[in-house]
Amino acid sequence: KGPISQERVKAVLNQVEGTSSLRIFSDSPKEEIVKRLDPGLRFSSLRFEEANTLSVIANSLSCKVFVGSNSKISVWITLFRHSLQTNGHTFIPKELMSQIEFNSSTTISDSRIKYY
Repeated sequence: KGPISQERVKAVLNQVEGTSSLRIFSDSPKEEIVKRLDPGLRFSSLRFEEANTLSVIANSLSCKVFVGSNSKISVWITLFRHSLQTNGHTFIPKELMSQIEFNSSTTISDSRIKYY
């Protein structure tokens, strides 16, 4: 597994542009993320946060939009959001589709989950 292309992530962020705030949880350096963000994106607030794994999961379950990466924690969050039927949308890389469906023991045909 490798990183998701910048263009794909930017396309997702462009879709959710205008949501009230963007909170970024990442183990990448803040400077690296800022370099990769599209400077034209408009969010009322942009915050970079450091948190332990459980806090990241808890925060991700309560957000309106979750944009996952190619990581195990993104799979967990997607499965939890689906199981809990949280409101909002989940964007997850298409490479993780089979892993998510395998771990959920069913085909997920949930319109709130969008594969990018």
